[in-house]
Amino acid sequence: MCLSIVGIVFLLFMLLVIAAMCMGNTHTSRLSGPGDSYTFTVDVSEPVQVTFEVPEDVQFNVNITGPQGDFVGEWTINPFNNVFTLKRNGTYTFLVYSVSGSGWWKAKW
Repeated sequence: MCLSIVGIVFLLFMLLVIAAMCMGNTHTSRLSGPGDSYTFTVDVSEPVQVTFEVPEDVQFNVNITGPQGDFVGEWTINPFNNVFTLKRNGTYTFLVYSVSGSGWWKAKW
């Protein structure tokens, strides 16, 4: 069976679309040191878990505000406390900030 170049390009495009759908959403940023922060939102229409990855030698905290502007909570993100479950429909706002240290972090859901 011989595939044309157009057929091969189409197959590669479809594989990229499927891979993107499976990956979900992510936010990645770098905090340069204490006081630096990054804000992002997560739209929820069904329960979702947001998982953070942070360097081991830093203290990054997250402040979460709920859909009605209500304060959900503030936590230190570490390997033992890095998954947050959002259950109510609406848009949540995440403020990630450095208490100590600098580095890259990632949130995925």
